[in-house]
Amino acid sequence: MLLLGFVVALLIAACNSSQIIISNGGQDTHGCGTSALHCKTISYSVQQANSSDLLFLKNGNYSGTGNCAVTISTPIQLYGESVSNTIIHCEGVSGLNAQTACSTMQSDTTPIFCINGSLTFPTVVVTINNLQFYRSTQIGIMTTKYTRISMYNTRFVDAMQASVVSLNSDFNTIQSSTFIGCEGDVIEVSGQYNTVTDCTFENTYRTLSDQNAKRQLGLVVSIYNNHNVVERCTFVRNTATIISDTNFLDADVGGGAIFVK
Repeated sequence: MLLLGFVVALLIAACNSSQIIISNGGQDTHGCGTSALHCKTISYSVQQANSSDLLFLKNGNYSGTGNCAVTISTPIQLYGESVSNTIIHCEGVSGLNAQTACSTMQSDTTPIFCINGSLTFPTVVVTINNLQFYRSTQIGIMTTKYTRISMYNTRFVDAMQASVVSLNSDFNTIQSSTFIGCEGDVIEVSGQYNTVTDCTFENTYRTLSDQNAKRQLGLVVSIYNNHNVVERCTFVRNTATIISDTNFLDADVGGGAIFVK
């Protein structure tokens, strides 16, 4: 009987969910998101979405503050039409200094996607699939407490921020995703029970400088907590130097695929 009730609840949730279509030629206006009238920006669409809604991004180049500083506090699904042509392009976008739950944690700019939960709406689960983040100058995705992401087949190219994905919560999943030419600490894990599987990390680097010399730190996955798993991932040509926490003396060690502290 309990199992039947659970199945019925799932069916009700599925029936109550809907699809919001987003495209570059859309309009952010009441009632948008249909096949006849697409919405234009991710931010506006997120504000209109209900729990479990699917936001479908048509192929295009999504830029500007409406696409590059989005706080998500509702369990939704974000799907791109194709990972090669559905591009979130946030290079040099101005006006990203708004203080949010994410920006006050560790960044002076708002992440592209800030996944934010609270005690009143616990465990905000966001699914991200088939998107490409290109040359972003801010953190790509950041989770806060009470949130979780499931990210599949997503690509980050030439991201220029110390952390491309910052997981500050538990039970996140990153699978079958690609990170190319990104600045180091590509995935920073502060939570527990997170999994990174079947991902590719290529040409990752990070440049740090002190009064003596510039050094590179290519720590691809940095883990600062317990019970996290990285498996079946591929690491290619990642440049690294291990630097002391206290005196910045480097050990001249290349690679730096996984750093565990």
